[in-house]
Amino acid sequence: MSPGRRWRPLFRLPRLGRRAVARDLEHQVDDELAFHIRMREERLTRLGMSPEAARADAIARFGDHERIRAECLTIDQQYARETTMVDWLESIVADIRFALRTLRRARAFTVIAALTLLVAFEKLAPLGAWSARVSGAVLLGLAAWMAVRP
Repeated sequence: MSPGRRWRPLFRLPRLGRRAVARDLEHQVDDELAFHIRMREERLTRLGMSPEAARADAIARFGDHERIRAECLTIDQQYARETTMVDWLESIVADIRFALRTLRRARAFTVIAALTLLVAFEKLAPLGAWSARVSGAVLLGLAAWMAVRP
């Protein structure tokens, strides 16, 4: 599986709920289209047309029902995808904020975790120079962070 394909499922609607969401969107679009036809039909009836003629005229004026339905479904599905992705990203940002707040409160844990990561970088890095730069940068960043925070 290519690297791009591994991340793609994260941006989709949940597997079990996808069909239910699609059915719900279809029902909402059908209800909305029926509402518009019904409103036009009522207005024409108030203007003096018979109910049958008003309904036929409302449907005729509405246009190609299936094309409009398909277009509305496409728009709603795209909106649902975008909303899901935004919710996912907001969740990640909230998790990162929580982690940073927790690390700021537990300084001893933060230092131990940073040192553990430094040791891991030292052991796993194939190039000693790269590892030294990473370790130095992390230590400098940690020292600056500890100096700034009371």
